[in-house]
Amino acid sequence: MPRLISMRFKVIILYIFFFFCISNRLPAQESENEQAHGRSVINVTSEIEELNIGSRVYYLVDPTKSLTVDDVSEELDSAFQESKQETPNFGFSTEAHWFRIRIRNLTRSNLLLLEIRNPYLAHLRLYIPDGNGLYIEKSTGEQELVESREISYRHFIFKVPIEQNQEITIYLRAVTNAMMEVPLFIWLPDHFHDVTRTESYILGIYYGFLIVMIIYNLFLFVSTYDRTYIYYIGYVLFFLLIQMSLNGFAQINVWPNYLGWEKLSMPILLSFALLFFILFSINFLNSPLNTPKIFNLMRLSIVCSFLMIPAAILIDVKVSLPILGILNGFGLSSALISAFICVANKIRAARFYLLSFSAFITGAAIFILWVFGILPRNFFTVWSMQIGSALEVVLLSFGLADKINTMKREQVDLQEKTIKDHERLVEAFGRFVPLEFLSFLDRMDIAQVELGDHVEKEMTILFSDIRSFTEMSEGMSPEATFKFLNSYFKRMNPIIRSNKGFIDKLIGDAIMALFPFSADNALEAAIEMQRELRLYNQHRLRSSYDSVNIGIGLHTGRLILGTIGSPERMDSTVISDSVNLASRIESLTKKYGCTILISEKTLQNLSDPSRYNFRVIDRVRVKGKKETVAVFHVFDGISGYMFDFFNKTKGDFERGINCYINRDYAGGLQYFQKVLDVNPMDTAAELYFQRGLMRSM
Repeated sequence: MPRLISMRFKVIILYIFFFFCISNRLPAQESENEQAHGRSVINVTSEIEELNIGSRVYYLVDPTKSLTVDDVSEELDSAFQESKQETPNFGFSTEAHWFRIRIRNLTRSNLLLLEIRNPYLAHLRLYIPDGNGLYIEKSTGEQELVESREISYRHFIFKVPIEQNQEITIYLRAVTNAMMEVPLFIWLPDHFHDVTRTESYILGIYYGFLIVMIIYNLFLFVSTYDRTYIYYIGYVLFFLLIQMSLNGFAQINVWPNYLGWEKLSMPILLSFALLFFILFSINFLNSPLNTPKIFNLMRLSIVCSFLMIPAAILIDVKVSLPILGILNGFGLSSALISAFICVANKIRAARFYLLSFSAFITGAAIFILWVFGILPRNFFTVWSMQIGSALEVVLLSFGLADKINTMKREQVDLQEKTIKDHERLVEAFGRFVPLEFLSFLDRMDIAQVELGDHVEKEMTILFSDIRSFTEMSEGMSPEATFKFLNSYFKRMNPIIRSNKGFIDKLIGDAIMALFPFSADNALEAAIEMQRELRLYNQHRLRSSYDSVNIGIGLHTGRLILGTIGSPERMDSTVISDSVNLASRIESLTKKYGCTILISEKTLQNLSDPSRYNFRVIDRVRVKGKKETVAVFHVFDGISGYMFDFFNKTKGDFERGINCYINRDYAGGLQYFQKVLDVNPMDTAAELYFQRGLMRSM
């Protein structure tokens, strides 16, 4: 079962948001059977998991703090008054308060647990009769060491040994310097451990979530150096510490045994939280510009919250907390008014701001309505405060990210306008070379590129060309041709870039691209281009356009990148025999009906050639050279049924090529015939078959 958080937490929330505190509770409803037996004895049965006994106890105020347990149990027993509050609440008080609790154990357990759900009670003393007319004294409290607690838990828990069917009277003495609020509950040990385990999971997730948001926004600050993130981190951090303190976790796990700090922690934490909240709100809403009049009020809140940090050390907590409640209400009100004005002025960031705090206030309202008994007890109402605050943190983080992105977009727009207006960059654009050249030419800026700059490097060159483009363009208007080429290039260029290549030239319908890092990058790009072309053709066919076919040739070799032209107009270029060979290989794709052809050098430079499906297709001679270069047909990226044909006939095709090279034309004819029997659309096999037929005559 989810647990109630400290009643002190309720009071502080009401100070911050509603400017009044709760001092009374509705009386608990009792059965007629309980009324008949009187209210003095509390019957604890096995059916009870968690028993609120606040309205079933009697109390006595000790202004002098001098009474002993013998005094209150004998001479002053009749002076005890009946508590009619579910949670006894005496406001800010420094007097000692005694509570008389009469318990009858009707369970099968010989041990009960007494819980006091206020982690800010300075001193607690429990007196349990030992059966010989004396009392066993147990002590704990906020101003005592954590080791004094019988059970290490965020609230104060006392073990009450009591035999089955036994009735005992125990006395509890409470002293504090702040709110004298004493929520009293009796538990059976098994039920207590089950519920607290679930509760710890929920609070652990909640605290962990806030910590993750702090770390996440810290990384964003490191990357952006925007101080709004620091203010947001500070607000969430101190809000987290306040939550942990109100729930008693901080006293156990964060600052155990720092007794002096325990007394001052809440006023100081609230002051810092308000300080960072107002600073964040001012920066987030840009209040100096958007709401200058409200900005002055928010600055006043900053000064007051800053002064409250040292003041909290000097003045009593029962004075500092009400002042902080008023300051929080004033600061929150001014920030919300600023946000409403910004929303009215259609400022996007303010919408996230209002939405986030609406989530928090809604959670607080649901929690308070549950406390008053207006809403039923369930998981959502009990934990509505945590749910609302978690949503607040998330929405504020989203709003902050959106605000930063908006600012970045505005900065980018301004930079783009500046670039367009800047004469030097306009002139540099007139001498444009591919940006990738800059890194190879060791230039930081395109304006630094000079005529004749060059570098030698080994790369893989990709040539692609649209087949029968001349015939296609003759049937289109110049405007339609322009749109077609742009549509085609827009699909192919991202593929080249995503595979770490760049386009050096767009020559009509042809693409010349360079891949400086790996032959695998170039081949992967070629395969993806073929796959993308199939999707593009489906789109064209739906629009009643003819399909498009391209051939791609790849070769790897050394080349020189540089600039040629004149000082007034220059262009980037690549010069090498390797470029000529790549172009020659691409031209063979139409001859052999292949989609992708690669040179032997490219094949050798692949990290793992076995990843690809290929077959030897020919040997070509570079113009002006005597040696020949083997060329391979890569058939990855084509349609499934054609891929199966090529894969199935690969062995016969390559055996036919081997026969052809060895001038065994008759033997080659047999293999090429086998290929054509399976795949009559194999242009290369048909070509070699016709060649072999002619030469075998």
